[in-house]
Amino acid sequence: KARVQKDSAEHKVYEEKLKKGACLLVNGTVNYDTYARENIITPRAISLLKEVPLDDGCDKKRVELHLHTNMSQMDGMTPVSKLIKKAYALGHPAIAITDHGVVHSFPEAAQTRSDIVKGGGDIKVIYGVEAYMIHDDQHPSIIANKKNIRRYHFIILVKNQTGLKNLYKLISISHIDNYHVRPLMTMSNLKQYREGLIYGTACEQGELFDAVVDKKSDEEIAEIAKFYDYLEIQPVGNNRFMLRKDTLMNIKNAERRERLLEKYKDLNTDEDLQNLNRKVVEMGEKLGMPVCATCDVHFMDKEDAIFRAVLMAGQKFDDADNQPPLYYRTTAEMLSEFEYLGSEKAEEVVITNPNKIADMIDVVQVARFPADAALLAHQASVHIVLNIIHEIEQREAARNVPVEDEPHQKPLERTHKAHRGVAQGEHLVSRLLQVFCDELQLHVLLGRVKPHAGVVRDLSNELVTGAPLLIGQRATVDHLDIALLVLALQEHRPVVVAGF
Repeated sequence: KARVQKDSAEHKVYEEKLKKGACLLVNGTVNYDTYARENIITPRAISLLKEVPLDDGCDKKRVELHLHTNMSQMDGMTPVSKLIKKAYALGHPAIAITDHGVVHSFPEAAQTRSDIVKGGGDIKVIYGVEAYMIHDDQHPSIIANKKNIRRYHFIILVKNQTGLKNLYKLISISHIDNYHVRPLMTMSNLKQYREGLIYGTACEQGELFDAVVDKKSDEEIAEIAKFYDYLEIQPVGNNRFMLRKDTLMNIKNAERRERLLEKYKDLNTDEDLQNLNRKVVEMGEKLGMPVCATCDVHFMDKEDAIFRAVLMAGQKFDDADNQPPLYYRTTAEMLSEFEYLGSEKAEEVVITNPNKIADMIDVVQVARFPADAALLAHQASVHIVLNIIHEIEQREAARNVPVEDEPHQKPLERTHKAHRGVAQGEHLVSRLLQVFCDELQLHVLLGRVKPHAGVVRDLSNELVTGAPLLIGQRATVDHLDIALLVLALQEHRPVVVAGF
């Protein structure tokens, strides 16, 4: 804490120099503040320093294709903006976002890149997800078959705008139709919506690496690999948990404990783990497929492992203190990590191949907050809404109770139902209003996009005459805006977004 006279010369210096992001050297006394309930430094001297730029240690730059932000629930630690800024500071040309099963970090990522571009720089943001894949033939009915569903991690990268739309569809389906412990993506859906997407084999929980650990034949591994676009390997430290048999012995579930002890019984040294990566590289060479080395980033700097340890300890992980090195590495660090493959092959998997994947990907336009709120609502919720409508229709059919006879209708629904003269589209919009009021909880699903409750306008001109559907007339996206977006999608109607 420092006290200076307002409008004094000293105060002006503080105001001009001590800004967010400044690098300071502070000398003072640290005391626990009982009011703030934290340690506070009372400075005696403050010096403004020039920040030393990050050094990537290599003229050629790598691209990270497997990265988790704090939107990977109870797993990732770092906001996406910080990770993108670090990649940009290191000179990396691109960075992928692959949170577990969700795309919540996309708007912040898009805004961060926009800020970098406005400042005269550039970095490509690769949008993606680390999905939970299951095979349909093994699980014909996910809801009925709730036990022993084997799921694999699966990397999806968005190649273009079509791919973005397909990723949103896959995310929606996994959360609405196939949710069991995790949002599950079926192999059939991954095939159906593959256009515009790039598929990678993911980590040790991926199907291909799992097959390598299980010592399956080359033919079996090749059969798995043919569905993917690239193969993935990671630093040995990421998989060192396989060597800790004492930790495995602490697993309470006896069946799982014995299965893993048997699975990892021949893995005892770092050399054994390196050989697993060597096998993946060998298969890539045989099949003519690119192999990409990733960090599987879960926190930004090596020192941040302690924070993830706390998070894991809260979830009762016995090995929480044995954190794998899941930090964002420089190109030089990754080349050093994979030097056991030989310098030429290390450069190929660390630099050449990830850059080839990044070069295949367009600069994809994703909605940003707050300016693109209406666009985000359109992209992220249309498929969700249609699926929920289908579920409600099925439930109503089973009960044989029409929507308009429901006793718990809200004023918004009743007010809208007064527009009896609107024949075309009225039933769909009314149903959507009920969906958002009673089922969707829009403010939860769309985060900062909040419904403008209680607003109803006359839709007769827009619905009957075929005029363009006008949305975004207020600062927030209301129920009718979303309803109209869905209607526009179904009827191929033009949309005018106010203020854009």
